[in-house]
Amino acid sequence: MSPRTELQFEEIRESRRKQIMDVALELFADKGYAHTSISQIATKAKISKGLMYNYFKSKDDLLLNLVEDGMGQ
Repeated sequence: MSPRTELQFEEIRESRRKQIMDVALELFADKGYAHTSISQIATKAKISKGLMYNYFKSKDDLLLNLVEDGMGQ
């Protein structure tokens, strides 16, 4: 099996980012922004809390990305 290409890595990264955003949106809708933690998002997305911070700087950054994504659609 050959090593992954840059394009494949970018596709994997974007897929994971979208998964995190989908989970966060679901939890924000169910529990509210203030009552949802990064730990809860990471657990439901089946990733480590540390990995969350590779994709988003903070919960605020995640929310901002959700809003920007929603406005772009």
